[in-house]
Amino acid sequence: MIHKLFALCFFIISLPSIYAQSVFEDDFTKEYTFGINLNTNGGFPSGISFKYGKITDNARVNTTYGIEIVGVRHPQEYKFSGVTYINSQSFVRAKQNYLHSLRLQFGKDGILFRKAAQEGVQVNAVIAGGLSLGFLKPYMIRYDVSTATGVGDQIEDIPFYSYNFEDAAEFQSLYGVPLTEERIIGRGSFFGGFDGLQVVPGFNAKLGLSFEVGAFKTNLTGIEAGFTFETFAKKMPIMNVNSVPEKMKNYGTFAAMYVSFFFGGRR
Repeated sequence: MIHKLFALCFFIISLPSIYAQSVFEDDFTKEYTFGINLNTNGGFPSGISFKYGKITDNARVNTTYGIEIVGVRHPQEYKFSGVTYINSQSFVRAKQNYLHSLRLQFGKDGILFRKAAQEGVQVNAVIAGGLSLGFLKPYMIRYDVSTATGVGDQIEDIPFYSYNFEDAAEFQSLYGVPLTEERIIGRGSFFGGFDGLQVVPGFNAKLGLSFEVGAFKTNLTGIEAGFTFETFAKKMPIMNVNSVPEKMKNYGTFAAMYVSFFFGGRR
């Protein structure tokens, strides 16, 4: 009997704190995060992201709106160093275009395990998808176009892998020098070649888990990990598959594992 009375008293005393916690949760209506993305199709880092969420009344499933900008690489990209010039730099053989994807996403975050008010870890199931815009920009090469002058006296940034080695006559007529890898000095400036920019529409989706840590519910810090899937309206010519003897092909669909480190807040 004494144990039952003690339990009843403890429950009554705890009611204000339980109510306060529910009010504390309901006080939030919005959340936002910024993230740095790493994925198996990209470099280091692979991209950046922003996500805005609307917290629903029951605070169990939140609606999210996100935007990601990520770089996508071909699985057969390998760096080579020029050997003809002392100041040669590395370049990716047969790379024709950079591919950067702008992903607009609508999704849902389902809370699997809720974080306590001042401590703990919150685990969310993440699902999202939407429109992709793939931006193809020519990959520029620093190329020696010296003719009568000494070797290396005239250097230009050119979209080298827009040409095949079968197009040697066309290349010769444009630049006045042979088409050969021996004249490559290294990778050109990323800021060149925007006049050849192409935009290709597509669709993306992702499924993952997020692990939110931090001392306060008003702060968001954590890691999100999962899988992404993206498909475009055509095969994306990241590589010039005809410029090297190795077997190589381009793809219009990409799948990858990803990890995103995020931070943000609620209000």
